[in-house]
Amino acid sequence: MNRAELEAQRRQLEDALAAVFRTATAANHHDPGALSISGLGGCTRRAAYQLARYAPTDDHSHQEQRASHLGQATHDWVLPRLAAQLGHELTLVEHDVILPVRGLKIPGRLDLFTPAIGGGLLVDLKTHGYDQGDDGDEPSRARLLQLYGYATALRLMGYLIRAVAVVPMSRIHGGTSGVWIGEFGSKQEAFVDARVRDLLRHAKAPAFAPRDAHRGPGLDLTCDSCPYMTRCWPGAEPPRLPRCAPMPTSSPMPLATPKPPHRRGTGRRRRSTTWPRSVGPARADTRPTATKWRSKPPRAGSAWIKPARRSS
Repeated sequence: MNRAELEAQRRQLEDALAAVFRTATAANHHDPGALSISGLGGCTRRAAYQLARYAPTDDHSHQEQRASHLGQATHDWVLPRLAAQLGHELTLVEHDVILPVRGLKIPGRLDLFTPAIGGGLLVDLKTHGYDQGDDGDEPSRARLLQLYGYATALRLMGYLIRAVAVVPMSRIHGGTSGVWIGEFGSKQEAFVDARVRDLLRHAKAPAFAPRDAHRGPGLDLTCDSCPYMTRCWPGAEPPRLPRCAPMPTSSPMPLATPKPPHRRGTGRRRRSTTWPRSVGPARADTRPTATKWRSKPPRAGSAWIKPARRSS
């Protein structure tokens, strides 16, 4: 079996794997033009378009979204087992809620709520790749708005919420370092209400709403999957990156023979780095100012140093 046949089989396997994720995306695709609780802390311009009921300009139901599906698979495996370990009859797992605020009814789905810890704890599981945990620091504003939105909806449904927690879990090794827990009360509810008030104000002119430092298609994953990408960034398209490098169809090229080290007196010294000179590492000039532009000290009477007068 030659390399061309192996390459064809590899591509067939890769296409099958990609089809698995694309099928899952199409099956779980929700209404991209509706604002959800998870989008309260997201891009302000996107939320403004959704509240203004603008029709989406981009369809992302054909994308693979592998990280999202792997994160959902982790939720489906961890959360039911965590609820069984807590063992409380009022524990809710991936429960749908509605947040009624300022005349809106914003839907959402929380991860886990249990009265077994502290009398009422809302847990949000966040999966990430590699070592991207928060190390116990306070979560971002976007994450807190999402969590407080779930807690507010539960409290309005009659549940007692005393605290909220964010559990970052690595999809690589399952580590949960950086678990954060904070209190929940009227101050946090007012935070959610103020955010919805601002979004309603921006919905009157969505095109002028801030993008919240998102850099655009090809530079930001949020922009790449936004249903209003074309409207927000006219003429821009996210780049299509290959899933993996293709298998070489010919024998690999031999390694280059390393050059001998530089010896003094054999010619001009070569630079030891392959970086361009304009972007190379900067070196601080620690030489005295008087000798910065001359290799030898200037003599008396020169244009650089005025000769000293003799004392009479």
